[in-house]
Amino acid sequence: EDEDEDEDEDKDEEITVHQFNSLYEKYPKKVGKKQALKHFKVSVKTKQDFESITTALNNYLGSKRYNDGFVQNASTWFNNWKDWVDDPDPICRLCAGKGFVTNERGYDSRCSCDSGKGWKKC
Repeated sequence: EDEDEDEDEDKDEEITVHQFNSLYEKYPKKVGKKQALKHFKVSVKTKQDFESITTALNNYLGSKRYNDGFVQNASTWFNNWKDWVDDPDPICRLCAGKGFVTNERGYDSRCSCDSGKGWKKC
């Protein structure tokens, strides 16, 4: 019976490492993998947790901060991934954070998002 429990734990460990690796492959700044895995194992316990961390990573990779060049080390991000589940820093879908939208005639106009408030036409 103890052998069955050990096998189950090994399978769980395999699944966890596989799940981690699937996310880590997508992460752009691969610094601190060992720590990142440790944070992942502590915070991702259920299928819902894995879905949430996947959402968080997609939100982070689509955020204005990330696209402006602020990229955390993997060890830091995997420790704080829950901050990104609700997308605290979205990029506008209309202007992609540029602050302006080009219409079908080729004219630029200010976007209604926060980025558009500071945009000035050259």
